[in-house]
Amino acid sequence: MKRSLVARDARTLARIINLAERCRCACKLFSAEHYGDVCSYQVDIEVQGSVEALRLFDSQLDRILAYEGEVFA
Repeated sequence: MKRSLVARDARTLARIINLAERCRCACKLFSAEHYGDVCSYQVDIEVQGSVEALRLFDSQLDRILAYEGEVFA
């Protein structure tokens, strides 16, 4: 599974990597580059795992990003 997203906090980068581990997914690609201002990052991630693990990772990642959107809105 591949995802591209924008993270507004560097701590979110660590949360994404930890989430992949907790969901028993293997992180095959993770790149983050400054995007726009200093506090935003363009993130590309590719993870592998079972269908259930990827579903869980995807849903939890959406929750992390929604929370980040609320905090930085």
